[in-house]
Amino acid sequence: MDKMRKRIEAQRTFKEGIQVPTLQLPANWMIRLLYPFMGAYVRCMIVTPNQEYSVYYDVDNSLGCVNEPYWEILIDGDCDRFLNGQEEMLIKRIQDYEKREF
Repeated sequence: MDKMRKRIEAQRTFKEGIQVPTLQLPANWMIRLLYPFMGAYVRCMIVTPNQEYSVYYDVDNSLGCVNEPYWEILIDGDCDRFLNGQEEMLIKRIQDYEKREF
């Protein structure tokens, strides 16, 4: 095993057989992967032409918020949570936020 995998397993965030759901992004969006710190299974930034959004995926309640796999996204200082299978809702939440009027 490589050193990174040993470190992740030591943090108890790596589990064999877990598949992270696919996020279908609009063509002009990108994802920047981040190290999965603080117990998150996956962390990333969703980058749109207007803004960046912090997103993580928790599979085993490591962050103590939901008792099943879920996504959390930080938008304008507030967090929204989406259960596994609600990935389209997560993307729609970003789209709706970007359409808001000031």
